[in-house]
Amino acid sequence: MSFNKKIAGFLILLLITAFFLSGCQYFGLDEASTEDSPSDSADTNNSPDKDKAPEVSSAFPSDNETGVATNTVIIVEFNKAMDTSTVTTNTEDANCSGTVQVSAISFISCVQMASDPSANANKEIFTLTPKSNLVAETTYQIKVTNGVMDLLGNNLQKEFITNQGFTAETETDTTAPTVESRTPADQAVGAAKARSKGEARPKIGLKANFFRFSLV
Repeated sequence: MSFNKKIAGFLILLLITAFFLSGCQYFGLDEASTEDSPSDSADTNNSPDKDKAPEVSSAFPSDNETGVATNTVIIVEFNKAMDTSTVTTNTEDANCSGTVQVSAISFISCVQMASDPSANANKEIFTLTPKSNLVAETTYQIKVTNGVMDLLGNNLQKEFITNQGFTAETETDTTAPTVESRTPADQAVGAAKARSKGEARPKIGLKANFFRFSLV
């Protein structure tokens, strides 16, 4: 009987030890899982943004805007940070190259830019400066191709083009006026002398001729 009690006690001790060891392992794993949870949460939070394609939030000058200065800049804003190496434009000639283009004739040819687009600190707003002033009273469209990408490698889902475009202002005539001619001409001979104020006007004489008729 005493022997059986010893065996039973030994078995109980083994069960307690096994339970204790499994409990430590469980809590250890749970702690590691808890430590990893913030990064997992961060990945979860970032996953929607990672799969979301960038969009053009706005363009300046805005669509259908009139009276735009001929020396205006072009501004394109995205809804998220972009890979600046993918936001390009044509700087060599008037060919429509690059991912951001400005054209007055349906992108058969494009406005040549002075330099590559410049980005703000957040890499969301890009500014382009035309090499020469735009043509007055001309309508221009802005295009952003789906070649642009965000920092996660997502392309613009749909090409962006302003529908109506913007119109450059009417060119102001800044030429100073000049006198083309005057009468009487300078140093003209026989020109009438100017009369001083109060000088009597010459009298014009009228002579009437009377005809007499007689009966024979």
